[in-house]
Amino acid sequence: MIDLALHAMLLPAAVGVCALLLPRAAWSVEARRSESPWTAGIAVAVTGVLALWASEGNTLFDLSERWQRLILTAGVAGVGGTMLARCGEIERARVMSCATLAVTLTPLVGLGLLRMPMHDTLGHRLSIGVSAALASLIIARPSVRAPRWTALLVALAFAATAGMLLSVGSSKVAFAAGALALVASTAALLVDRRTAFSPGPAFAMASITMLAAFAVYGVAYQEGDSVPTIAWWFVAFSPLAVIASPTARRAM
Repeated sequence: MIDLALHAMLLPAAVGVCALLLPRAAWSVEARRSESPWTAGIAVAVTGVLALWASEGNTLFDLSERWQRLILTAGVAGVGGTMLARCGEIERARVMSCATLAVTLTPLVGLGLLRMPMHDTLGHRLSIGVSAALASLIIARPSVRAPRWTALLVALAFAATAGMLLSVGSSKVAFAAGALALVASTAALLVDRRTAFSPGPAFAMASITMLAAFAVYGVAYQEGDSVPTIAWWFVAFSPLAVIASPTARRAM
């Protein structure tokens, strides 16, 4: 179990952190405003996929089981996060702007591809996708003004999700959530006033998408009601609490 945790959590998390550190602009000490790495969404996607692959092996990519479609959601989150980072500032985005469309469509498409037991109808998938899209829109601007708090709340949400998944016997997916918790924790530590680094809205959106995906998985595959359904969704959308921070309120 220790060896599996090392390969399925620490190594994927290390790759994810490296992805966050790739763009040099985010580390500029001369920048007058925060810079979000364009690889933020990729970091979330790569960490999740690598962690699942480390636990499941190459059969993960066969998509022979419904839960394996988590990698499709992760892939969409990574692509959407990259698009959002390239679209421009979310704070100046209009209703039909590139940034707004990226924030909205990424959770809709990513969770729409996630066909789990009890989550197979179009209505169910749309309801979850719309909820995640609204959550991503709400957290987008506060994540720019309160990057440390956003990353910290995301880390706590992933950690809590990992704990709930372990409690229902889903260690493979729990390791993926744990790896993402480590990446988000590191992102919170990397925020420094001396540099321009900020995980940014792309990281927040990709994380909300994956948290919702893990919640769908947990509700679908847990035996009985060992973890109440409402608990999965409360944890998945708990990063929205960042809007209560004083710095985030000024961004609303």
